[in-house]
Amino acid sequence: MTDSIFSHRVPAPSENNYQKYRPYIREDFHECCAYCLMHERFANGESNFELDHFKPKAKFKKLKEEYTNIYYSCHVCNKGKWQHWPSELRSKGYRFVDTCSENFSDHFVDEDGYWKPISHAGEYTEEMIRLNSRHHIEIRQMIKNLFNQYTGSLLDWNKPLKDQIDPIIDALNK
Repeated sequence: MTDSIFSHRVPAPSENNYQKYRPYIREDFHECCAYCLMHERFANGESNFELDHFKPKAKFKKLKEEYTNIYYSCHVCNKGKWQHWPSELRSKGYRFVDTCSENFSDHFVDEDGYWKPISHAGEYTEEMIRLNSRHHIEIRQMIKNLFNQYTGSLLDWNKPLKDQIDPIIDALNK
């Protein structure tokens, strides 16, 4: 069994309006997008992040307020994912990668900032959300180079980016 990148807290808060989950979801996702894995610092700040329904509320109405169906997403990824859900393709493995139950490296290989899909779920996620846009690749290259320069080690996309970059930023701010 692999470790997931993110997880929802247990016990989950119970609200009748999913927007009230925002501070909890933000914390559960370490201030990072569930899809491109970017931290708020590299994705135009907290105001550029939204609450995404992993299983779209338009197709799964009963999950609209379900805490474990709410993911933290940057605006670009949320817009790309939107209400897409590959119902007819799921049996063939085409679906969105679920960073709350799966490991990044089960679906992608990082080739100098380009995330090469190695599973059908990786292919589907990359294509629908455009994870290999020029901007995404350039940002990942910059972060990887900065991380390597300050730590001498490689960035691990199987761990939240915030947890890896906070010590560097703290050191730079001293």
